[in-house]
Amino acid sequence: MGEVIQNLRYFKGIFEDTALEEIAFGASLHRRHSNITFKIISIFPPKKAITIEVRQEQNPESDQYFSTKRLVLLARDLI
Repeated sequence: MGEVIQNLRYFKGIFEDTALEEIAFGASLHRRHSNITFKIISIFPPKKAITIEVRQEQNPESDQYFSTKRLVLLARDLI
């Protein structure tokens, strides 16, 4: 499966290890239950801006998909 969140290593030094573990665990739950993946695209420390790609792939267990707004909120809550 690889990394739970692609490029999570970008957060090293910004978040403590326990926080990184919690973020990875939350992402794994989203992946398992809703087939949602996260990828860190960029971090701009001076402005405290983070760009994250959030995708919801086809979910074989359900035909329900989250709206773009809901996916953005999930990423914000995760981080």
